Amino acid sequence: MKNILITCDDGINSPGLLVCKKAVEKYGNTFVYAPTTQHTCASGSFTVGKIVKFYKRTLRDGTPAMAVDGTPVDAVRFAVLEDLDKKPDLVISGINIGEQVSAIATFVSGTAGAAYYAASKGIPALVVGYKPLVTKRQSIWSIQVLVNGKIYLMFPKL
Repeated sequence: MKNILITCDDGINSPGLLVCKKAVEKYGNTFVYAPTTQHTCASGSFTVGKIVKFYKRTLRDGTPAMAVDGTPVDAVRFAVLEDLDKKPDLVISGINIGEQVSAIATFVSGTAGAAYYAASKGIPALVVGYKPLVTKRQSIWSIQVLVNGKIYLMFPKL
């Protein structure tokens, strides 16, 4: 069974985090680590000069999770370097509220930053973003796949 780490920059109570977990739980063991609060535009930043605290939480569906008093990168660092018994096989960062398609979003997004950190540790990573209701009939889904240092951007038709 694969181990899948899920995070995002919208905070531990983000509806996108739970939707993402539910979408992939049939493919492996899921572990949810996310900031206690929203960290939009945190990019690849991590906490220095203060102690980062971690809290056990329960998602709305009863799933155990870890809330991190820090950035999305702090959440992934803690999971990968300290807490999980083995390195995850995949990190999924999202579902972010807001698409991840522009150059600016790619470099300033905390959701993307968490996935880039995972990729820098040799862990394949996905960045998933969603922008609801662009028009009455269309929403934008964006997925970045980070494998072996390369970024692939997809726009799935749903």
